[in-house]
Amino acid sequence: MKFAQWNANKRYHPNFAPGWIPDGATVQFNDRTTGRVVHGNGNRSLIEYYPTTGGGWQREWFNNSDLRIQS
Repeated sequence: MKFAQWNANKRYHPNFAPGWIPDGATVQFNDRTTGRVVHGNGNRSLIEYYPTTGGGWQREWFNNSDLRIQS
């Protein structure tokens, strides 16, 4: 999979405003782990991911600027 840094001016879905990541999109963190967008807006997204430190699935809000989006 290829990932690109989030861009506030890019349309990630034709029905969304620029910068909004659609629900269900795959994202990547700096440590190369991936997650899925549960819900987001133009600034932050709720991501479901499996942490590398162990434990079960987690959901947390992340700034979109910290995410890489599947392209």
